[in-house]
Amino acid sequence: MTGAAAARILAISLVFGVLAQYLFVRELVGVNVAVALVAALAAAWWSRPRDVPFAWRDAWIPVGALVFGALCAIRVDVPLVAFDLIAAMMLSFGSVLLLAGAAVSELTLPALLTTTASVVVGTIRGAAPLVRIGTPLLVSRAPSRSSRGAAHAGGVALAIPFIVLFGALFSSADAVFRHLLETAIDLEALRRLYAELPARIAVGLAAAWFVGGWLSRLRAPRATATSIDAHRVGTATATTMLLAIDVLFASFVAIQVAYLFGGRDTLDASGVPYSAYGRAGFFELVAAAGVVAALLFALDLQIDRRARGYTSAALVLIALTGVVLASAWARMSLYQDAYGWSELRFYAFAGIAYTGMALLLIAWSIVRGTMLLVVQRLVLAAAVVALVVNAMGPSGLVARRNLERVIDPSALPSDASRGLDVAYLLSLGEGALPTITALSPSLPEPARSEVIEALRVVSLHRAPPLGWQSLNWDRESARALAIRAEGSGAEFLR
Repeated sequence: MTGAAAARILAISLVFGVLAQYLFVRELVGVNVAVALVAALAAAWWSRPRDVPFAWRDAWIPVGALVFGALCAIRVDVPLVAFDLIAAMMLSFGSVLLLAGAAVSELTLPALLTTTASVVVGTIRGAAPLVRIGTPLLVSRAPSRSSRGAAHAGGVALAIPFIVLFGALFSSADAVFRHLLETAIDLEALRRLYAELPARIAVGLAAAWFVGGWLSRLRAPRATATSIDAHRVGTATATTMLLAIDVLFASFVAIQVAYLFGGRDTLDASGVPYSAYGRAGFFELVAAAGVVAALLFALDLQIDRRARGYTSAALVLIALTGVVLASAWARMSLYQDAYGWSELRFYAFAGIAYTGMALLLIAWSIVRGTMLLVVQRLVLAAAVVALVVNAMGPSGLVARRNLERVIDPSALPSDASRGLDVAYLLSLGEGALPTITALSPSLPEPARSEVIEALRVVSLHRAPPLGWQSLNWDRESARALAIRAEGSGAEFLR
């Protein structure tokens, strides 16, 4: 990297550090994440090398980073926001690869792993190379102390301590002067800024350090690895292994078809309660499906030749695993019918959906012989599932389903729980409050009174407003409900 490029990226990193402390210190996750991502990606676009091609087919990567950053300003569900932040960060790493000239969707697995690792390591290592290479040039371009601008700036800096001292003395000596000074300057804000100064400096320097390392990877050499050096697995060995696993899966699937998919009468005849059967084995089945996906991925990378028998055995295993996933889905549905919804059960359904998509992508890669490119497709599938989950709003959906089963329990199984866990309902957070408020009047007593009282207590303990950096759709919707209830001098509901 040239000194000019290093100095430019170092200056951008320092400006980003100033922006980051303004966006995040004393604020919650909200629109600030989207603003920071826009600034970071704009800086990356401006700092990119101009002599490398841009793969427009991979433009979904930076767009995806911005979308997941924007979703942090919509949802407040902690698991969902955490995933959105991680997804935005991972896609920002991919954006650096793209802007550095790599066609990300065409990188084989070894090259993808190598280049991604270089970005991650470079980000963690931070701006050390930039400081070493770019600081001398950056300092040389700064105005000299003999220039008029530098002289004026130095004079202001020297005058500030005396202005503060004399201002304090004059304020103590004259009440009118103190009143005018307090009117012109927000002294409380200045005191708060002084108290926050160490945290702001730490956040700003950390942001500048990591963004500097992230941007420096724009000009790093690209990886050229195209294959995986390892011991190959013979086709006959791999095929025999898959056929043996197929036999086991087929026997399990036969039991599922006979009992779980045979209807309630068939399962009751076996003497096992419906809800108990649904509760047992769910996580084991999902784990089995995940192991199959990982096994086929690793095996296809190491096999020496893809014969027809191997491909057929692998596709049969994927089909049987699909039935296993359907069994896991049915079991979770039984458990949810019996005991109601929770965010964990909702995310379990999302996990099953993604595992099914992953199996289909692996099957396609086995048939086409493109397993070295499957990681990018799996990342895209994960982004699609995450976008659907964000659009559904987990906390609001869980609250709606639990309220509806109490409002109209006619469709519930005979052994299902019919109570309402008000504490859990309110623990879903601000994203669920609009739904709870809308459906509470339809609840039967005493659940209706319990929920209304809980909402009233929540309205009395709402958090004080924060800056625009923390703006969030779910949070502001809940705050608007509390303000309307307080303004009307009434409870949340009548």
